[in-house]
Amino acid sequence: MIAQNVSVIVPTYKSLDFLKRTIHSLENQNIGSSQFEVIVIDDGSKDQTESWLVNYIGSLNLIPVIFKNNKGRSCARNAGVERASNPILIFLDGDMELYHDYVEKHARWHTKLNLIAVGKVFYSSTVGRRGYARYLQTRGSMKFQTGDTIPGRYFLSGNSSMLKDTFESVGGFDDSITHYGEDLDLGIRLEKAGRRMIYDSELAVCHLHLRPLSAVLETAFEYGYQSLPYLIKLHPELESQLRINWMESNRNNRIIKQIALNSIIYYPTLSFTKLLNEIAAPSLLYSYLIYRNYYNGYQKHIEKNLKQLAEIA
Repeated sequence: MIAQNVSVIVPTYKSLDFLKRTIHSLENQNIGSSQFEVIVIDDGSKDQTESWLVNYIGSLNLIPVIFKNNKGRSCARNAGVERASNPILIFLDGDMELYHDYVEKHARWHTKLNLIAVGKVFYSSTVGRRGYARYLQTRGSMKFQTGDTIPGRYFLSGNSSMLKDTFESVGGFDDSITHYGEDLDLGIRLEKAGRRMIYDSELAVCHLHLRPLSAVLETAFEYGYQSLPYLIKLHPELESQLRINWMESNRNNRIIKQIALNSIIYYPTLSFTKLLNEIAAPSLLYSYLIYRNYYNGYQKHIEKNLKQLAEIA
């Protein structure tokens, strides 16, 4: 059976109710739950997750990895891979529900070709905030068609698969990235190593919850402040790909661009988007709000560094 060569890597953090639904989906795969292993990494949840995993009595070959303290998604996934005994890795977040043929379909991508498969993430209609959910379902790798080769920066660790040798050949996830962006970094390194990523919408998972827009924007700022400076240092091409150099790209329009990012535009746009969010705010508004936050986070980091250098001088 094809899935006997598969290890499913599932990190989790304070999400036991969602994790149980993910595990239930894996127990009901069409290939038989005893024919693949599932490695669940409890990233220092400090709730009932550890007890539930250690005392798991279901049908899966489930291997718990317990962190006493939170170490972040990169460390968690790397630890899962270290425990994996099979040549094919499926990376899956612990808050997803799967179709019954999910593991089998992922595994089939790796029977002949050394490819990286990236799947689709969709949201249940019950999660609310329908406008933002629809927006997410059109971003990143999901802008592509099944069978398309996608850029490395669209790698998605919540629903993807590759050979363990491929993962280890580039050193796995970067443990120093703890504030988002670890997917992007790994994907770019894989692409630079000559690995090809293919999008397949049939590798679909249902995300069981959706964070409020305000939390998403806080995360975007944190990402810009904490992660982007390091990511751009590693991969300078991101400066233009993520439009961090937007102000410098056209000096004639700089004043207009500064106004566009100013609070007098941002806060009314935020209020308008929130008002429409349960129906369908235009995608452009979500893109603007997210960009403005990670751009401002990045600029705050640069300003802080410049201030520290001036104080030293």
